[in-house]
Amino acid sequence: MARFNGFAGEGVDHDFGRGTYPWAAMMTGDRSRKNPNLGPLDKAPFYGLRLHVASVGVNAAGLLVNEHAQVMHVRGAPIRGLYAAGNSAAPLDIGAGYQSGLSNLRGMVGGFIAGKHASAH
Repeated sequence: MARFNGFAGEGVDHDFGRGTYPWAAMMTGDRSRKNPNLGPLDKAPFYGLRLHVASVGVNAAGLLVNEHAQVMHVRGAPIRGLYAAGNSAAPLDIGAGYQSGLSNLRGMVGGFIAGKHASAH
């Protein structure tokens, strides 16, 4: 973490080159930083996972979900107990710069939202 945070402070990712593609810096970054695609890891908890190449990761269809990741019935009401996240959900949140990493993020965040809602209901 010390090495990574040093890179973030410097604004240069010497290991992976984050922020070297202008489109990524402009479309997906935090422009208030020296390097829009590199920020310090300074607030716990931290999570990590091993990524594996699976496929292109860009879906064109999926189940319609609400803000709680509940699958919506064709009549407009959520289906009790049924949730979808990641590539199972309709890609309503994507725009320029969609990448397989964002696909993983959609699954993690959607799964968290679904779990939080399901545990409260």
